[in-house]
Amino acid sequence: MSLKRIALRSKFRTSFLLLTGGFLVLPCGAFGHILEAPAFVQPDNNGHFYFEAAFTAGPGDAVFGYWTIDGSDNTDFGIWHADGFCLGTIAEGEVDILPVEANLVDLGQPGNVTIEYYICYDQVYFAQTTIMPAIIAGVSDPIEVGEQTTWGAIKATYR
Repeated sequence: MSLKRIALRSKFRTSFLLLTGGFLVLPCGAFGHILEAPAFVQPDNNGHFYFEAAFTAGPGDAVFGYWTIDGSDNTDFGIWHADGFCLGTIAEGEVDILPVEANLVDLGQPGNVTIEYYICYDQVYFAQTTIMPAIIAGVSDPIEVGEQTTWGAIKATYR
């Protein structure tokens, strides 16, 4: 499901899609729970990457349904699923951290990790992180990530 489609669907559920400070934030539903994950991550030279997604409950408690982390798009993470069967409660203010550590399969292509977090009797929250290797970003120095590919190539020519 594309982010545009999620944003449109969320719009009708009094939710919003907000991209700020490098984090994809999707506060949704009547309770205002939040699922956060970085929008972009740069792997090391071997393709290894690590990031954390965080689900924050509140205001109000959340009844845990399940979470699924799908890293099958050019990563070796695979698909992980945890089911709570709507039996556990996440208290208001508690944060559930979901660590993601894996490697890119093809270092010349970006990868995507999609996180789906379901709260029973509320709705599903989504976050997506793109793993962007330096080769694709057009830079060799991790500090320069975020520069336009063309500009990075021009600067590299004159170094």
